[in-house]
Amino acid sequence: MDATLSKRPKSQDKNLISYQLSVISYQLSVISYQLSVISYQLSVISYQLSDLSFKF
Repeated sequence: MDATLSKRPKSQDKNLISYQLSVISYQLSVISYQLSVISYQLSVISYQLSDLSFKF
């Protein structure tokens, strides 16, 4: 009986850990998306700056 009782929280811990890992991977994908948006904005800014420098 002790063995079955000790197995239950372990499986719950595994479920919790896998849930936390999936949350972390989701957050990382959101961060990478934000970084790609930032890099796009920076490229647009650099294009605008070079366009301005050609006008002068």
